[in-house]
Amino acid sequence: MGPIPKFKAANVTYESNPFCQSIPGVPCAPEVMALLKFLDAINYPSKFASAWSGNNPCDGPWLALTCDVNRKVSTVTLPESNLTGTLSPSIANLDSLTQIILRSNQLTGPIPTNWTSLKSLTLLDLSNNNLSPPLPNFNSTVNLVLYGNPLLNSNTSRPTAPPGEDGSCISPVHSKCDQKFCTKNELGRGGFGVVYKGELDEGTKIAVKRIEAGAISNKALNEFRSEISVLSKVHHRQLSESSDFGLVKLVPDGEKSVLTKLAGTFGYLAPEYACKLTTKADVFSFGVVLMELLTGLMTTNEERPQESKSLVAWF
Repeated sequence: MGPIPKFKAANVTYESNPFCQSIPGVPCAPEVMALLKFLDAINYPSKFASAWSGNNPCDGPWLALTCDVNRKVSTVTLPESNLTGTLSPSIANLDSLTQIILRSNQLTGPIPTNWTSLKSLTLLDLSNNNLSPPLPNFNSTVNLVLYGNPLLNSNTSRPTAPPGEDGSCISPVHSKCDQKFCTKNELGRGGFGVVYKGELDEGTKIAVKRIEAGAISNKALNEFRSEISVLSKVHHRQLSESSDFGLVKLVPDGEKSVLTKLAGTFGYLAPEYACKLTTKADVFSFGVVLMELLTGLMTTNEERPQESKSLVAWF
């Protein structure tokens, strides 16, 4: 991987390797180099080393990465991936990162101090690893989830996880709700918080979306309330998990589309969608839900064979 070195030998063959460039001596793009150094620190796991090829992480199947509308890496998501090794300081060069999720691996060593320079970072989930102190001084806007690490033995007054996310269950927030906010009940994570499974006293199964402190703002609260208002009028057990097509912001009367910030869940977005919310994009997303109902499969699953990891492509 990486750039092709300039060999002194007269005859050199390297076509079978996933180098980022085709010309010897030409360096990879800065984001690619940062990600390859990250892979180096975690001992080049084969499934990622084989998939991270080319000179643009926003082109092709770079597993566990998502990009923003500016085609910059915005999330690194590798939970429960059997990762070993240490955390690379090179991640700090990915200045568009908003979320880093590496929970439940076997990572060791400290958190690189220069990760605190990631100005767009809102979530850093390193729970259930073997990370050691000291804890860098992250901005208060970063939601740190660090339970299950020796790192917590260091002297720090900064909360390392929202209440209940240390693996233990906290008291229900509603007297009729048997829901406990703890890791074992987690169903998934969204842009504003975590969704937990629960059960009402009469036996009704429910999903509870708990907004995270780091995501709270007037805009987030308004969108959250609007979403709940619409969902309350639509009755379908699958719809609550699929909290991303036209429910938060409706197109005004007389308008065919509306410009908006990129929002939604990967796997449900129409391929032509780029900050333009239309009814056609909604129809595409609804079609994905129908596929899920017909097949019983999630829209994306990295554990499935290559040809069926994306439900849309496979279908």
